[in-house]
Formats: sequence, structure tokens, C-alpha cells
Amino acid sequence: MPGLNGLWERLAKLELDRNNRPNALVILLEGSKHFHEKSTRDKCVRLLRIAFKIKPWHFDTTIELSKQLARSREKGEAKKILYELSRRTQFAISPCPANLWLLVRALF
Repeated sequence: MPGLNGLWERLAKLELDRNNRPNALVILLEGSKHFHEKSTRDKCVRLLRIAFKIKPWHFDTTIELSKQLARSREKGEAKKILYELSRRTQFAISPCPANLWLLVRALF
């Protein structure tokens, strides 16, 4: 039963309909763990992309999405996501004008 892709999406949609975004995110992350094999990696990436839309730049989601994208030969997109995450993290740790400028440059 955990291997049913549509199940995880429907459960997350139910939580979103209840305005419970954190639970929807947890459901999608949990569901993605069941699709790490090479033949089901596209389902994993799909669930992680939905989770990424719910809460952009959630650390666990971003790291897992970039790993799965790299494994599915989309390394350019994976590097871009990690680069933007590093800029956001750098600014969050040290919110100085120089890091703000680096963050703005990375985003636009």
C-alpha cells in the first residue's frame, strides 16, 4: 500500500483542503521515501516537487529533491536548487548587507 503514488497525493490534498500545510508536507516527504528505486524515482521527484511548492526552501525537502534530481540525471536543476538554498541559508545565518546582495543576485 505505501507504494501507491496517488495515495500520498490524495492524502496531502486532504490535509491542504483542511488548511493543514505542515501535515501535508510530512505526508509528501514520507511518501517520497517509498519511491527511491530507479524505476520509481519519477514518482519520488513528483511528490517532492509538490512538497517544494507547499513550503519552498524547506531544508529537508530541498536536500532530498536535489539528491533525487541528480540521480535522475537532472544535475543542472539540482545544482541550481542547492545554490539558492546555500544563499538563503547564508543570509539567514548572517543577515548583513553583503549577504543580502548575494541572496538578491542568486534569486534574480
